[in-house]
Amino acid sequence: MNRMKIAYVLISTLRQGGATKSFLTLLKGAVEAGIQPLVVVPNKDGTYHDLLAMGVEVLVLDYRPAVYPWLKNFVDYLKFIPRLIGRIMVNRKAVRLLTTSLKEHGTDIVHTNVSVIDVGYRAAMKLGLPHIYHIREYGDKDFGMYYYPSKCIFLKHLQNSKCYSICITKGIQQHHSQQFCERSHVIYNGIFPSQSQKPSHNQGHYFLFAGRIEAAKGLDILLQAYTAYTSLTPMPLPLYLAGEVFDKHLQKKIESDSYKNGTHDNIHFLGPRTDIEDLMRHAHAVVITSPFEAFGRCMPEAMSVGCLTIARNSGGTLEQLENGFLTVGEDIALRFDTAEQLSRQLLYAAQISETEYEHITTKAWKTVNSLYCIDKYVQNVLAVYQEALNPSKTSNN
Repeated sequence: MNRMKIAYVLISTLRQGGATKSFLTLLKGAVEAGIQPLVVVPNKDGTYHDLLAMGVEVLVLDYRPAVYPWLKNFVDYLKFIPRLIGRIMVNRKAVRLLTTSLKEHGTDIVHTNVSVIDVGYRAAMKLGLPHIYHIREYGDKDFGMYYYPSKCIFLKHLQNSKCYSICITKGIQQHHSQQFCERSHVIYNGIFPSQSQKPSHNQGHYFLFAGRIEAAKGLDILLQAYTAYTSLTPMPLPLYLAGEVFDKHLQKKIESDSYKNGTHDNIHFLGPRTDIEDLMRHAHAVVITSPFEAFGRCMPEAMSVGCLTIARNSGGTLEQLENGFLTVGEDIALRFDTAEQLSRQLLYAAQISETEYEHITTKAWKTVNSLYCIDKYVQNVLAVYQEALNPSKTSNN
């Protein structure tokens, strides 16, 4: 491959975000393949320093998501118009600066790492460059975000002949009406290198939730189910909640409710962790409760280390479960739809035999090792780059 120059536009520099993790995996593979990257970030925090340590060229610009400001309280309503106008002005300036930088860099393609940032698209269109939207979110269902000025305008961007999309699941592709677009591709995230054998799992004595502490992750159904589960057994396994608290009000409510229902000593907030893989390796089971997970890295991450998962039948999680059934002919996790079903699955998981545990987790490992390995992920994205630069020479996947 010729030394292609790709500009990547990130939404944030938070290290623990799934979009950031998936991007860094892609970046490493792209650099190894000869790509010359320019990474555009909104500040000098977190991942900015990681990129510098990798020797990657980084451009820091002030820009905002192309979505409407939040409306969570009375103050948000009062400040809605000023915030919207400020966001528009900041992004216009960012587009001007980015356009100049892309031209100086000799950029071949602009790759925006999420769908809710449009400064990369607008700069690419000014220069007549191919642009790729990596659509990693529903937007509305999972994060409560709404495209500015409208979703219709965003979909028109995707219809531009120089615009391509990479959707991380078929569900995401359908949600954005891209399932019939020849320039749209479903590419599952690469979670880990291909493994020759299933790793050993030191089955511990706790349930683990790994993710942001916020309502969008389905913590309401988890706590309701866990409370019911503790009433079904004299020795319930504790519940560990590992992740940054994005909603302090929710944390306080969980703590208050746990005192009232007698589960306080069993529920532990671990905060942000850098050892999630190790926590999964020693968990009895990982619980995935998000109602609209776009892809859900947590489940394949747990499966890759041989940990049992209890997963909700919705969003990208459901698609992964169905992928597993198609791959190995059996369920690769314990499924649930309701809080009552989840409480029963928690009880079943706590009492499961070693033989059954090993059977389910082996099927799960085979699935994720086949579908979500890094090499396949990087190769598929690089193929989209080639298509974007040579649209007449590249056949549709």
